Amino acid sequence: FLPKGQMMIGTIMEIGYAFGLGIPVFVISSEKEIRENPWIKFHIKKSFDSIKKCLDYIVNFENI
Repeated sequence: FLPKGQMMIGTIMEIGYAFGLGIPVFVISSEKEIRENPWIKFHIKKSFDSIKKCLDYIVNFENI
């Protein structure tokens, strides 16, 4: 979860680390700038603007 107005360095590092290990990462943020950041988009599976949308996606797709 990337909160509005806050870009957490630790969170960014964790995204990169998970990507390197082949672990799918999902970003949840209400900020479009975060969800569409080129670096973030490259390193994640998918982004969402709500927790509900993310959970619905995970529940409905087996091969994530």
